[in-house]
Amino acid sequence: MDVHEATRIVFSRIQNIDPENASKTMGLLLIQHHGEMEMIRLTLGPEALVHSVILKARKELGLSYPTNPSTSPSSPSPLYSSNSRSRGLEARKHISGP
Repeated sequence: MDVHEATRIVFSRIQNIDPENASKTMGLLLIQHHGEMEMIRLTLGPEALVHSVILKARKELGLSYPTNPSTSPSSPSPLYSSNSRSRGLEARKHISGP
């Protein structure tokens, strides 16, 4: 993977999370001269890493933080929340009987 492809993928990932400020965030990353390895790390890294880069860029650019809690990297996935696990256990109890 070359740096141009990695940059394109990083921009796409940022755009999926924060479409309103993706260009500003990406511009800041490029101005700060993030190297090829950093772009590849952001390309292949977990979504939480991209979230943290976005939040850091928002802070540096003086942009407000998103009001949608689903964009926060600390928000637990509904697939792994304790409520969904307990609902799954309840569903299994109903299927297998008392």
